[in-house]
Amino acid sequence: MLERLKKRLADWLGITRLNHAVSFVLMRDVNVLSSAPKGAEGHAALRATFLHLIDILKPDVICDIGAFDGSLSLAVRDKAPNCEVIAFEANPKTHARHREALSARGIDYRNLAISDSDGRITIHAPRGQHEGKTSLLLRNEEIAYEDYEVEAHTLDSLFGDRLNARDQSFFLWIDVEGAAERVLAGAPRMLEKTLAVFIECETFPFWQEGGSAGGVADTLLRAGFVPVARDREYGDKQFNVLFVAGRVAHLLAPSLFSANSPLRKGLISGSPPGTTDREAAQH
Repeated sequence: MLERLKKRLADWLGITRLNHAVSFVLMRDVNVLSSAPKGAEGHAALRATFLHLIDILKPDVICDIGAFDGSLSLAVRDKAPNCEVIAFEANPKTHARHREALSARGIDYRNLAISDSDGRITIHAPRGQHEGKTSLLLRNEEIAYEDYEVEAHTLDSLFGDRLNARDQSFFLWIDVEGAAERVLAGAPRMLEKTLAVFIECETFPFWQEGGSAGGVADTLLRAGFVPVARDREYGDKQFNVLFVAGRVAHLLAPSLFSANSPLRKGLISGSPPGTTDREAAQH
């Protein structure tokens, strides 16, 4: 009853329309005005921006979800030696291969799938392809798989009482091959404690029952996040977006005035789509 009353009041005051308009402007800007180049260059710039935010927002814990070889976790460990780093890799073969090296660096590297429910779950590793393509989902193509049954948890259940602590804050790096919306669906309480989210999105249906970039953005916008920058790692079919909690977005302002800050470079690298080589050279 109370929620319906709040919604009616928001509609009557125009707050709902304003929220929709602001959401559109934010997504327009991150996709049009801050257009990174395709491929590794834009991805590296966005990754550097994420690491730079550690200095600004100072999270207590960084979760590397879909960690593979833990390269992001290692970069975080070099950047912030005192920050707790927890990495999750569902593929047991991948986990076994990298567990010793990551543990030696003080990284809590766990063989777990992160999803929207707790329990045993089947993951799918495309046979003969890169292990990094392991997913909770089947691909939209005829290929053979190595299937593994592994333990799965939601972020909310996994962290439990830690989410009640007032002094806990998190960063999330989510690279889960089409299953990003499932991770977010199991993390409403975690998102309340999260300051930044780096998340892989898709607009092309690579996976059966896979989510979409629009769905990811809608979930995070509703949770109070704002999109800061994106890359075009694989063009506009698969890419990454960096979101920051709206309540701390003002802390990024000083970096926007520094031409040498990784944040600003991550926003302006590359030329907008449709820009010709001649136009790019004139900027």
